[in-house]
Amino acid sequence: AHKTPSAQRILVVFAVRFWSRLLVKDFVAETLVKFCQTSPDVASSGSRTTVIFAISQFGKQSVGASWNFAHPKEKHVLERDELKSIFQSTSLSSNKESWNVLHDRVVADSDHGRTLVQFVAESSSIAKDQDSNT
Repeated sequence: AHKTPSAQRILVVFAVRFWSRLLVKDFVAETLVKFCQTSPDVASSGSRTTVIFAISQFGKQSVGASWNFAHPKEKHVLERDELKSIFQSTSLSSNKESWNVLHDRVVADSDHGRTLVQFVAESSSIAKDQDSNT
């Protein structure tokens, strides 16, 4: 029988114009995944854990596009599908549950016309020992 989760925990991470590939990859692969899998009381209560990651960061307009601005330097700029690739290649559990990309678009900033990637991904997981059959 399907059990309704008795509680919900939510972790929201929001970053604006901050980008470190190593930090974000590690954060997604380790910190967020572990939060989904090992939140207190999740295993025993059937609680639902939701993680939402949102970022607005300088990024290229399209795949293969150049970066024609002095700041930030191109090495600190997102490739167009970089975040989507990071999240879609990261499994959240042994059953290969993955992230749901809710928002992934490019906009121009209002001061210099630089492009920003606005990205939001979400994952919800129910405790491993919960029977999810209906």
